[in-house]
Amino acid sequence: MSDEASAEVTPVGATVTVRAGVAQVRTRSFHSSWLLRAGKRLAAEATEIEDSNDTWADPHARLILETVVVTVVTAFSFLEAVVNEVFEDTSAKQIEPRDARSHVYLEKLGPNVLQSMADWWMTGRNDRESTLGKYKQILKLADRRTVGDLRSYGDARALKSLRDALAHYHPTWSDDQGKPKELENQLAHRYAPSPLIPEQSAWWDSRALSAGCARWACVSAENFTDAFADALGIELQYQRDPLRDSI
Repeated sequence: MSDEASAEVTPVGATVTVRAGVAQVRTRSFHSSWLLRAGKRLAAEATEIEDSNDTWADPHARLILETVVVTVVTAFSFLEAVVNEVFEDTSAKQIEPRDARSHVYLEKLGPNVLQSMADWWMTGRNDRESTLGKYKQILKLADRRTVGDLRSYGDARALKSLRDALAHYHPTWSDDQGKPKELENQLAHRYAPSPLIPEQSAWWDSRALSAGCARWACVSAENFTDAFADALGIELQYQRDPLRDSI
């Protein structure tokens, strides 16, 4: 073996460099895969709890609500992890060319697009951009379809609204016609409400936070990122996860 050689240990995240007979292991974590699997597992747990009961009562009612809330937040965190990983890979490739093989999946975008993405990311403008805005920026720099043309974009926007309502929660009355009604209008037709709560009950928030909501959140996030990858003609890090469909 030469004094300096590299070999990938795993499909993503690790390289071994041998210099003067000393092996150096460098790793990178791609949380998108973890977050997607976690969201799917949580959605499955919520479904199992809901299907195993026919009334709305503790302790299972509390467990459903807790699990669905965490699923929604996790699903949107997956969206942010995916787009951040793409940007980080473009900038890392410019900074450390010796790790180019870790980012080969981006080669199809071409050197000019990759440089533009890296420049935008490393200027710090990303700190002021929303998660969906970052997707829009990549598609713009790559001169591909607009983000609004992607299938499931409407679901991705709705998922953001739901995540925001939970992460920046404000208590509301059951007959409030403000934000709760806006959420109902945006979300109610996208998934089934809790079958354990009477239909005459307010939609927000207990009926809204159903197992169907959890499943929809995960499916919507994955559908959106799959469509994003298709538009760019690349395979993203999480799409190469051998455990992606294990749950």
